[in-house]
Amino acid sequence: MRNAIFSALVVSSTCLGLAATASAHARLVQSDPANGASLHAAPPIVTLSFSEGLEPAFSHVTLANGSGDAAPLRERKVAGDDGSLLTAVPLAPLSAGAYEARWDVLSKDGHKTSGAITFTVEP
Repeated sequence: MRNAIFSALVVSSTCLGLAATASAHARLVQSDPANGASLHAAPPIVTLSFSEGLEPAFSHVTLANGSGDAAPLRERKVAGDDGSLLTAVPLAPLSAGAYEARWDVLSKDGHKTSGAITFTVEP
């Protein structure tokens, strides 16, 4: 009887562990500029930090002004020692106004997530 109870506990623990692992997603943990920030100067780079590594070929970021017009980017890439940073470098300094950085990423464990941050460059 003890062996049956022990076996059931081991199987239950294993299943719970697999469920926790399977539900992992790359979530945004920090951004620079911060979501909702009001800046006195345009940022030279937008950096999104994720909870786990990203697949570079399937992870993208766009930057748009308050009217929805895309800001041309000189560079966008996955960076960092563990590949958990997604960066966007505007082609030219951003003018005053509201901006949205929208991301769509695939984590190394195969899960897709997306979202956006907003910030404002003051006049």
